[in-house]
Amino acid sequence: MGSGLDVLLVVAMLLFAVSGYRQGLLVGALSFAGFFGGGFLGTQIAAPIATRMASGTAQPAVGIFVVLAMASIGQLVALAIGHALRKRLSWKAARALDSTGGAIVSAVAVMLVAWLVATPLASSGYPFLASQVRRSVIIRAVDGIVPDPVRGLYDSFRRLLDHGDFPDVFGPLSPTRVAPVEPPDPAILGSRAVTVARPSVLKIVGTAPSCSRRLEGSGFVYAPEHVMTNAHVVAGVRELDVQVGGDRMTGRVVLYDAERDVAVIYVPGLNRQALPFAATVGPGTSAVVAGYPLDGPFNAVAARVRSLQEVRGPDIYNTHQVVRQVYALRANVRSGNSGGPLLSSSGTVLGMVFAAAADEPDTGFALTASEIGSDAKAAATATRRVSTQNCD
Repeated sequence: MGSGLDVLLVVAMLLFAVSGYRQGLLVGALSFAGFFGGGFLGTQIAAPIATRMASGTAQPAVGIFVVLAMASIGQLVALAIGHALRKRLSWKAARALDSTGGAIVSAVAVMLVAWLVATPLASSGYPFLASQVRRSVIIRAVDGIVPDPVRGLYDSFRRLLDHGDFPDVFGPLSPTRVAPVEPPDPAILGSRAVTVARPSVLKIVGTAPSCSRRLEGSGFVYAPEHVMTNAHVVAGVRELDVQVGGDRMTGRVVLYDAERDVAVIYVPGLNRQALPFAATVGPGTSAVVAGYPLDGPFNAVAARVRSLQEVRGPDIYNTHQVVRQVYALRANVRSGNSGGPLLSSSGTVLGMVFAAAADEPDTGFALTASEIGSDAKAAATATRRVSTQNCD
């Protein structure tokens, strides 16, 4: 099933194809080169311009405007050159072929520029836009044939539009399919899940010099002086603090698993109770998502397991595919919840929260206790610092 975006793209392709037919292949090819080339140049300068001219949620809009403006300027310049050259074509057969080729090239140009702008929006913090892009048949088809080296050429623009703070679970353009389940039961917030576990759920704060970012998330004590969190929370971090009550303690990463999205922090002198892991549960199970969303105070929200599944998707760097056992949750998972525990009613750890669906409100994801168990065991007594590589 497609999306409304596909309808708009088809209309745009038809309009550009008609224009391209009238202009011809020579003009169309130059127009394509100017439009796509200008758009690509726009992606290279959009981030610095947007960060200077706007802040917060206005930056993506400024970035998109810069890209489209540069694409239009490039097209106008190329059109002027193309029209001057086409006047020299006098052979009718050549003109007919020129017109047909112009229609094709113009339609292709629309698809490529649409892909250039739309793909980063699939992981943005705007659910409607993310949903439209992920459901688009056209965008997914173009994405399937674009070489990987091309994707890496506009990373700064992708990061500008990507206001989502979670990694992709299924893939950047894969729509989220969720199983229906009853709403979470708020009564669970009065259970031992919160009272027993709260002191062992901690805030993680770090600085990643490689991308000039302050990273924050949640974590939980699972072994003496050892805190588990997500790898994407500490990716590229050189200085790391764990907030314990009103104090901060320095920690160091002793396990970094970018494939599973798991990290373990050793905090010397940390005196908090370790939370035990729980057995795997099925759909419909009530749970609690605990952590520090939006860099705020401790927060716990009711959750319900939608499904238990083996999910194939990208690692935190989008470099290759991995398979992980994951709970899909009906819960309000927000930025900052990453690395926090998914708690049972008795306060045991069912899993670790690591993502939220960009295109489906009230849907989050947690790695199961079984999935993170081997990493937990491997680092339970580790004290040696390991590399956290680069920002995700």
